[in-house]
Amino acid sequence: MNNSNTHAPLGLLFSTTAALVSPAHEAIARTSLYEAIPPLTIRSTVGSALRQVAAILRVWQRRTAQRRQLGLLNDRMLTDIGVEPLEVAKEVEKPFWQA
Repeated sequence: MNNSNTHAPLGLLFSTTAALVSPAHEAIARTSLYEAIPPLTIRSTVGSALRQVAAILRVWQRRTAQRRQLGLLNDRMLTDIGVEPLEVAKEVEKPFWQA
């Protein structure tokens, strides 16, 4: 097989590359994000993000409530469950976003 027949001529390569940057491709590149993504996809993405935020807020709320309840236990109760009062003090002082 002749080596020159296996490769495309250089001129054909450049004309093919030029064809990829056509006015239609430039128009696609200029379209805004909202035009390029269907509204249903945007809604589902926003909905997914909102669900994730809601889940995080529920975790923070639950963590705050648990720490508050833990802080209400007296030393005898803490000893009964095998927790040191110093551990509880550290846990109760943590911000809600910190695990």
